[in-house]
Amino acid sequence: RTFQEDFKGILFDGSNLESEDAELYDYISSLKNPKDVLFHCSNLKEEGNSSFKEGDLNGALEKYSLSMVFLSCLVLSEVDVRISFSQLATSVVLNMAASFLKKKEFRQGGHFCSIVLNHNPDNVKVLFRKANAAMGLGNYELASWDLEVAHEVEPSNQEVMRKLIEVEQILNSPQRRIMGKGRKKER
Repeated sequence: RTFQEDFKGILFDGSNLESEDAELYDYISSLKNPKDVLFHCSNLKEEGNSSFKEGDLNGALEKYSLSMVFLSCLVLSEVDVRISFSQLATSVVLNMAASFLKKKEFRQGGHFCSIVLNHNPDNVKVLFRKANAAMGLGNYELASWDLEVAHEVEPSNQEVMRKLIEVEQILNSPQRRIMGKGRKKER
């Protein structure tokens, strides 16, 4: 599956796209200049970023979602459009993940991180956010794995290293070992 197909899957999954939204989707699909759509999507992303900074997470998610609708409609025939799409789509999905994590909706945040990882498995920022989602769900083993991969990709990233140490301390804490949830020490 392509990144764009994953976008469409999110939009048409369940009741995410209402009938009036489907009409908008059809309209955007008919636009002839994909660079105009990319420009509009970039503006929506920036509006979402402003809402995020102001603490309006629902407003941010609304702008990011609308940007996703537009991006999913693009015809990706030109190489420069595909590259711009990929960069912008990654940014929008990561911002959506950050918004869900801030709302403590860890499962949803982790889901959006997984979409990016399917197409860019070495993205340190998304691995870090996915680890935070896993921690929020109490899955420290998965968080550790994601952080270890991020550390392998970017060994100098201090934020990743601090979070990896934090997770390993939790995994190896006496309470977790008593309950049988700690890691066995490797020799």
